[in-house]
Amino acid sequence: MSLRRRVFFVFLLVNVASVAAVMAYARREANFDIARRQGAAEMTDLRQDLAQLSIRSDIDRELSALLERDLSGAELLLAIRNRDFFRQEAFARRVAKAVIVERGGAGEPATFFNLPRRFIFEVGELDRREAVEMVEESLERGGLVERGRRIAGPLTVRGRPWGGFFLLLAEPALVGDADGSWLPFRSFLLLLLPGALFLWWFTWSILNRGVLKPLDRLGEVAQAVMAGDFARRVPIANPDDEYGRVAGLINAMLDLVADYRDHMEAKVREKTVELEKKTRELMLGQRLAATGTLAAGVAHEINNPLGGMLNALQRLKRADLSAEQRANYHELLTDAVSRIGSVVRRLLDVSPRARVAGPVGVAEQLGRATALADLKASGRKVQIVLEAPTDPGLVILGDAHEFVQIFLNLLLNALDASAPGSVVSVSTRVEEGEVVIRVSDRGVGMSAEVAAQAFDHFFTTKEAGQGTGIGLAMVRSLVDSMQGSITFDSTPGQGTTFRVAFPRSSGGG
Repeated sequence: MSLRRRVFFVFLLVNVASVAAVMAYARREANFDIARRQGAAEMTDLRQDLAQLSIRSDIDRELSALLERDLSGAELLLAIRNRDFFRQEAFARRVAKAVIVERGGAGEPATFFNLPRRFIFEVGELDRREAVEMVEESLERGGLVERGRRIAGPLTVRGRPWGGFFLLLAEPALVGDADGSWLPFRSFLLLLLPGALFLWWFTWSILNRGVLKPLDRLGEVAQAVMAGDFARRVPIANPDDEYGRVAGLINAMLDLVADYRDHMEAKVREKTVELEKKTRELMLGQRLAATGTLAAGVAHEINNPLGGMLNALQRLKRADLSAEQRANYHELLTDAVSRIGSVVRRLLDVSPRARVAGPVGVAEQLGRATALADLKASGRKVQIVLEAPTDPGLVILGDAHEFVQIFLNLLLNALDASAPGSVVSVSTRVEEGEVVIRVSDRGVGMSAEVAAQAFDHFFTTKEAGQGTGIGLAMVRSLVDSMQGSITFDSTPGQGTTFRVAFPRSSGGG
């Protein structure tokens, strides 16, 4: 049975039980109301009979006759009990208990005469003092005295006060239920309590089994999926009920998500490999671009000694040269070749090559980077000032070629931002166990918007063809690979200072 049907039947049962209980209680209240009306009518009739003194007149005549015959008390009691009035069903239905009271003389107690057995008071039921008081009061009033269900009336013999009757009225009975099988409302509610508890337990069991526990299972699967476990599925006990259908849809959705996730992971891996390949190509292009930037300076450095070499060669062709002159020209040729070799070696230092990690002498490699940048600095008429480290033996762990590449890029950027005649400075300090190298210029600086994107790939403020936009991104990548950090401060119109920090190494220093 589906959850919807089970809940429907439970609430139907609740409604039927509620209507039945209300109808039963309404029937009981109606019976009580009818009984109260009938009892009130009978009590009215009884009061009217008593008020009309029918019983008084009968007893008056009987007692007068008995007294004339001078009967004993026992004979008088028997005569009273045998009166037809007390044997009438209408009287018996309205009166529960009754007794005749003869008032006593001076200093004598009252005498009580029981009526037929059905009207006799049980031991402890009759308050004799109250009965005498109510009879005396009725004799004084000459009429009935009522206290709740108790009624007293006067009796006279030959016109003189003799005593009275004391009655206890019967309680009204339910119509159609005279045996008193109906219970009071409080007992009725107590009988309903076990049924209500069972109904609550039954409803809770259905909700717990059909709603709460399935929701807990759904929550467990959701938590597993959030933790990355896409293999978990919602268990299905009955695929035809509401929960089974929803769980089936969720499982189908998880299958689609898992397939899509696998597909996307494969695509990400593919694109990551492709991006790494493109990044390596771009870094290679950046390095080649840096090499190209140096080409002009290299050409200038090589052309000067080449011109001197051509001159010397032309002179050596002359036959009239002395041995000393020939030796001088040979020395000039040797110096020129050495100068050309030095320029070529410095150019090779910036060319791409396999990464080799090891001790890197900071002072030595900064000197190489500065020497390479000098080729461009001389053309822009900018001076590079390299401050010698306080400790010439400072060593870090990394790749010497990449170290030179980092600071060559920073120096070339500083030169591009500097005006002719300005200065670019490089300083080295040891701060809290780190080797901190600062490259500062007094150039145009960067605005906050430009500074926020300085390390982004393909971002550049240079004109088209003047920059690739990956120089600083490559620098940060190289610094990160050597366990270092790079930051900068820049103010528009005042210049920029890059701060590069590496863990200091004890090897070689």
